[in-house]
Amino acid sequence: MVRPIGPAAGPWWLKGFLPAALIVWLAPASPGATPPKAPAGPAPHVDVIHLEGVIAPATARYVIRAIREGERDGAAALLIEMHTPGGLLKSMDDITRAMLNTKVPTVVYVYPPGSRAASAGVFITYAASVAAMAPTTHLGAAHPVGVGSGAGGQEDKTMIAKV
Repeated sequence: MVRPIGPAAGPWWLKGFLPAALIVWLAPASPGATPPKAPAGPAPHVDVIHLEGVIAPATARYVIRAIREGERDGAAALLIEMHTPGGLLKSMDDITRAMLNTKVPTVVYVYPPGSRAASAGVFITYAASVAAMAPTTHLGAAHPVGVGSGAGGQEDKTMIAKV
């Protein structure tokens, strides 16, 4: 009796199973077997602005422009580093409206240590999605200033001098 050696040797099911198992086992290792990776989009980023000094119309324009830019460039958030003695009611109102109506989360960080967010700065901090304060900073008094609302007397001049 002749005993086959090589491919003809062994049971019939082993002849088909072994090659199929090798193909299944080795296929993921071939270079074309891995699915293509999706192209990487821009990395998430946070826009940062520095808000220092009196809240005035120029300040409002600066913050509103930064919010719009964050919306355009797909920022994950807008970080506002703030140190202010406060400022004008109208400017504060424009800033808080923009912050409350944007889809970009806003973070107000009263910074650096020893800074304050007083007057209009309090309300800007309240309007943020997240408010944070560095050590030794403080928040308050919450009273924005309405310059020019009077008849131009001594009270208006005193308020202008304070701002």
